[in-house]
Amino acid sequence: MTVVYGIVPAETPLDGAPAGIGRVVSGGLAALVSPVEGAELHATRRDLLSHSAVLEHAVAAGPVLPLRFGIVLRDEDAVAAELLEPRHDELTALLEQFERLVELRVKAFYVEEAVLREIVRSDPAIARLNEATRGASEAAAHPHRVRLGEAVARALEAQRESDAGAIFARLRPLAEDAVVEDGETSLAFTASFLVDRGRVEAFDEAMDELAREHEGRMTFKYLGPLPPHSFVMFPGES
Repeated sequence: MTVVYGIVPAETPLDGAPAGIGRVVSGGLAALVSPVEGAELHATRRDLLSHSAVLEHAVAAGPVLPLRFGIVLRDEDAVAAELLEPRHDELTALLEQFERLVELRVKAFYVEEAVLREIVRSDPAIARLNEATRGASEAAAHPHRVRLGEAVARALEAQRESDAGAIFARLRPLAEDAVVEDGETSLAFTASFLVDRGRVEAFDEAMDELAREHEGRMTFKYLGPLPPHSFVMFPGES
């Protein structure tokens, strides 16, 4: 059986690719592949990281259409006959569309203590409720704690919307497209940006500025350049 990782132009070099990676070439296209035993793959952390490593190596050399993890065909002949040949025009058009585009992923995490201090300082009602819980008996403090928790949750959501909007407004003009995702409660912001390779440096600089401006209240996780996972709807994938 043969695992398929993604599609690249046939001339894309494989120098330095992870061990065992080969390609099936047809009509100016190449599928990045490797042999595997069995028809199913298990989504272990190691296997998922290996899949990502193949695609990240490819995107450093040029455009790549990433396939989701777990695409397995009978053999290399089947890769050509069932994927590259019947989808040739679609795949060629997609490679042209994404020729200069990469994905950059941004996550912003709140430093919880810092943002809670901000909320208490900026909202007198919350500050009063917070003060009412101090030094009181458990029974006396309980209703105040309930109201305080509800008020903080509302204020935190409003703060998250404000911060996310400001971050998006800074980064969106540098991208061709963007996908904002729902995140965990600890996240202030999470999104993927489709960026021209020529603007990656400007995006890097904008991220450095955001990190400096929010130092002490947010931490950022910034990944890329990556294949455009969030923006390519690969033919035949659901």
